[in-house]
Amino acid sequence: MKPIRVFSLVFLILIFAFSTLSYADVPRMINYQGKLTTPAGALIDTLIQMIFTIYDDSTSGTALWADTMGSVEVEKGIFSVMLGSGNPIPDSVFDGNARYMSIKVGGDSEMMPRLTIGGAAYALYSPDVDTLPGLESVDGVSNPGGDVDFIQQDAITITPNDGANTVTFGETHSGRTDNPHAVTATQTGALASTDGVSNAGGDVDFIQQNAITITPNDGANTVTFGETHSGRTDNPHAVTAAQTGALLSVDGVSNAGGDVDFIAGANMTITPNDGANTITFSSSAGGYHHVFTVAQSGGDFTSIQAAIDNCTSPSPGNTYLVRVMPGNYPEWVTCSSFVRLQGAGKHVCRIQGNVTAADSCTIDGFGIEGGITCTGTSPTITHNIVNNEGVGIWITDEGKPWIKENEIVDCDGFGIHCDGWGTDAWIIANKIERNTGGGIQCTNSSPTISNNQILENNSYGIYLIGVEGMPSEPTIDDNVIGRTDPDAGGIGIYMTDYGEPRIIANDIWINDIGIQIHQHTQPSILANNINYNRNMGIQCFSGGSSKPPTIKGNHIHSNPNVGLDIVNAFVIVSHNNINLNDPAGVNPDIRYVGPTFPMISLNVVDIISIAGSGATGLFNVTTAGGAIAP
Repeated sequence: MKPIRVFSLVFLILIFAFSTLSYADVPRMINYQGKLTTPAGALIDTLIQMIFTIYDDSTSGTALWADTMGSVEVEKGIFSVMLGSGNPIPDSVFDGNARYMSIKVGGDSEMMPRLTIGGAAYALYSPDVDTLPGLESVDGVSNPGGDVDFIQQDAITITPNDGANTVTFGETHSGRTDNPHAVTATQTGALASTDGVSNAGGDVDFIQQNAITITPNDGANTVTFGETHSGRTDNPHAVTAAQTGALLSVDGVSNAGGDVDFIAGANMTITPNDGANTITFSSSAGGYHHVFTVAQSGGDFTSIQAAIDNCTSPSPGNTYLVRVMPGNYPEWVTCSSFVRLQGAGKHVCRIQGNVTAADSCTIDGFGIEGGITCTGTSPTITHNIVNNEGVGIWITDEGKPWIKENEIVDCDGFGIHCDGWGTDAWIIANKIERNTGGGIQCTNSSPTISNNQILENNSYGIYLIGVEGMPSEPTIDDNVIGRTDPDAGGIGIYMTDYGEPRIIANDIWINDIGIQIHQHTQPSILANNINYNRNMGIQCFSGGSSKPPTIKGNHIHSNPNVGLDIVNAFVIVSHNNINLNDPAGVNPDIRYVGPTFPMISLNVVDIISIAGSGATGLFNVTTAGGAIAP
């Protein structure tokens, strides 16, 4: 295995409060966290074996306890373990003497120096809790060895401060020296009588009723009385239900002139809005009829598949939400229609097997380590990280899934494979990166591939292969397709025998060849930026096509061998800016060879290399504005 070193360690020990517990009640475990990096300092993500040992000496000594943890999860370099969870720490380990811990990671040797275990861990050692000093008595209140509670009352405030180990007692009223603690009505000017209501020296309560509002203001020492209904002069103060249009009945519930209460039932939220005079009814379960929770503890199920299997007769009118809490789920999952799988997040909720999709299901918010299979199904796949030892997402048999905003990375095969007539996926706004087979493969299919980042894949960014004469018309627009094996023959978009692909407004850069067109393929290549490819921008071998390829409105520059290379093919080349492909001015911007020749019109191009004659076209100019023949 590759060597791993501990770059830095954070040592945390849970301190257990045990003032009223016996020794047997204290957990024999220590929470330990740390960070792992490669020798170069890179953070790692892995499952790895770790061995923890406690010694009585910092360099040699006797091993007092050890625990081997076979699969410690390391994410972005960080790991956390509970020492003693597998092999409990004996009572004798922490006896008041210094202790030292060593760590072995994978096949590496023991790390040195050993870590000194601080005093907090000795909370594990408490042979006789009765000897701990406890509160014996406070002013005659006896509770030997326990606590005496302070209770605030009347004008007393009690303020504890754990940090300063103090308890402060204070008065809640003013601290003025002229403010007596025991007062009379005469001293304070208390209300003795109000309009014949007598309560000498005390308070007279105001009670609002009907259309009266009472508003006290302590700051201004005022009480305001006002009407709650309209101030219009034609609004009577004594009204009937008929006059006010009061609620008489709601769906057969009668309460003439009064209120009918709405009560929120299961999965229902009722939201009143007095300002807008509205009441909104909505589902608190997000529109789902049933909700199951999957968690490693505390949920309805501990298995995702068990939750799906308990979704009884799901349908458009009987939908299910299966919420999956953080954790690793080592299972293969088969979805059901009208069941939404909602993970807690792609970085914290992992399915460690394959997911088989179903029509009208949703797969959202997971890390999926065994790929996704869509065999003739059309699910919605969003916000996941997908990787696999083979293809990341396999679509076949006329499946039409929505694949949106996922990360499809580090697969041994293609990131996505669409296979077969009518297998027309929507592939939108994904990151498709570092896949060994290539980014996306389309065989006899017509997906929409839009707004994706297709980067650092091996061999091909997008690979299109079909059957001559059969309809296959993918749309490839607004993608970034780059770094496809630029030094090893990688091709941004490759197509052969593939009908009429539409390739529009993409950035295609830093591949070996930007676009390569083979026999019987007649694409429309429109308004793309095809720049900085190590060899060629576009290479076309499409002789034999019943309809000529169209290359129009593109910006093709800084491809040092040749910008556009056409071999024995009738291609329509117009309105392109093809220049600066060789700063030395030796290699051409356009190169073609017959006996079949292209039509080249209305382009800005500086160097055209001709092998044979026969190309047609008009109105081509150089960047300096001079005419140049096709």
